Amino acid sequence: FPSHDMKVITIGDLLSHTSGLSPWFPFYVLKNRQDSALWPLFFKKAQKDGQRRYSDLGFLCLGKALEELWQMKISDWFEKNIIKKLQLKNTGFRHHLADISNDHFVPTSLGNPYEKFLTQKTLQDWNTDLEKFHIQCRKIEDVFFRNYRLQGECNDADCFLWNQSA
Repeated sequence: FPSHDMKVITIGDLLSHTSGLSPWFPFYVLKNRQDSALWPLFFKKAQKDGQRRYSDLGFLCLGKALEELWQMKISDWFEKNIIKKLQLKNTGFRHHLADISNDHFVPTSLGNPYEKFLTQKTLQDWNTDLEKFHIQCRKIEDVFFRNYRLQGECNDADCFLWNQSA
């Protein structure tokens, strides 16, 4: 991001969880998923102090960097370079395994009750910045939180609810 007030974050920072990026953000509450103000906000709020803190956002950034480098989606790269080369039959991203029924997958949990709590807390903590950057979010009561046995779908709400990636 070409702005003088952004923190410089390297690939090494992302890999070692020292980027200072927020650990998590509920992307699925965004009204506009393509909101260009969101990522600069993450970088401005980064607290790069050398401390190790797990960050989903860091791995999302790393994924985007790899997709730029490879000029293809991670799921396509994984399919080409891992699944096909190793001749794996029941391994991959869920959208690549559409013909396999859910009973072939191990259940992970009964919903994810922590998702709703974490979403509410994050939106409260970020409210001032979201308003300042004109980033609009859906109301919490309009978000679908799963309360059934998760099987054959990603446990992580951002992956499942936002982009259906895993």
